[in-house]
Amino acid sequence: MALALGLALTFPGCAAGKSDSSPEERADLVVYLLEGRDTATQGIANVESSLRQLAATFEDAEGLSVEVRVGIPADSGVTADDAQRALNASLLAGDGPDVIVLDGLPLDRMAQQGMLLNLADARDLLLGSDSFYENILFGLGDASDYAVPTSFSLPVIEGSENLLDRFTTASDLVELVAVDPSAAEALGVDSGLSDLLAASYPAIVSHGTLDRRALSAFLENADTLLKAAQANYDRCQIALGEGGGDYDAVEYGIDALTTTASSASFSTCALFLDDATKLQIGSVDSWEVFGHLYLNQEETPYPCQFRPFRETNATAFTPLGILGVSATSEHPEESKRFIAHALAAEAQKNVQGIGIPVNETACDEFTRLWDGGYSILFAEEDGTTTEYRRDPLSPSEIEHCKELIASADTASLPDRVVVEAMADALRDYSGGNASLEETADAAAQKIDLYLKQ
Repeated sequence: MALALGLALTFPGCAAGKSDSSPEERADLVVYLLEGRDTATQGIANVESSLRQLAATFEDAEGLSVEVRVGIPADSGVTADDAQRALNASLLAGDGPDVIVLDGLPLDRMAQQGMLLNLADARDLLLGSDSFYENILFGLGDASDYAVPTSFSLPVIEGSENLLDRFTTASDLVELVAVDPSAAEALGVDSGLSDLLAASYPAIVSHGTLDRRALSAFLENADTLLKAAQANYDRCQIALGEGGGDYDAVEYGIDALTTTASSASFSTCALFLDDATKLQIGSVDSWEVFGHLYLNQEETPYPCQFRPFRETNATAFTPLGILGVSATSEHPEESKRFIAHALAAEAQKNVQGIGIPVNETACDEFTRLWDGGYSILFAEEDGTTTEYRRDPLSPSEIEHCKELIASADTASLPDRVVVEAMADALRDYSGGNASLEETADAAAQKIDLYLKQ
């Protein structure tokens, strides 16, 4: 069967409304998520909606009630810092959650401060008999015994082999852009800012310490990519006779940065539909994106490849749906079973759209859904459609994808409070309100103060 790229899968037969309980009566199990995104965007599943569906399947399987608490409800205006303080207060008061989704939270610090239960002795229960991408599952560094990711994404760059051969890291790319205007034009209209963050963050904050030089490099690199995206967009609009347009690359990029969503999609086919675009930065955040990448390779009129997008020698990955158990939970065994349920093949087959499953068994089964190949449909202004399609991935292509996954060796764990400080600094720097040194210093002061709490 041929499936359109961009299809979102959901947990079968589940309703999300079942997983909230009234405030007067505490549920058997409380699951905490830092930030809410209750409405799926453009048909793609998101963490909150998938978490609620997962809670519903667990309720059905275990006969337990599950409440999903959100620290920053959608459009609430609550800051990440305020949400973290409220979470800490609830844990200290004994009314905290049982299971914590740790995305955006200070995972290392929470583990070091004894806020999370050590799960090392529960691995047999959590993993069952399935196979996993163990470099991802156990790749959380010092916190690996305290939490497990349920999915992950990989920052990658795809494009002309000739251009890719001219740089290695993101900073190398920025240096190339500075001396070669054609390289800047080749980047197209997507900044890839959130993917730059994923590649850069492990060097910016490591073991609770800020690297001031890495922070400054990120701000400079991000500014260059944002300005290239803006210039390329304006050039396209002028070529179409539509003037400069109202697109603001800085605000669009920073919004993607603070919502942790990839700012670029390989399904736009920009690499072969736009004559100027020869490089694209994005994330592999579902198995079908590998189909996007190979479809681009088939359609481009030049040799095209993809590889990890790096800022250092490390190959970064972003763990998603990271689950841990509160050390003060009154239901530790039920909490462990919830995590085991989330890691099981049946649930893992349905996390597409919010990351690649860490369960390799489920991932292998999922790839068979695409046995009819991949296709992308574009609607034209006259109502007609144009379809681009390719055959299923070959065994050698699948093996190459798995090799890319196996090469991931460094978890990128952006703390939402740190990222907000970085975003504010980038907005000031890119907006011309302050120099690079001034914005980096201001951000460093905020971040250092936060990390020392």
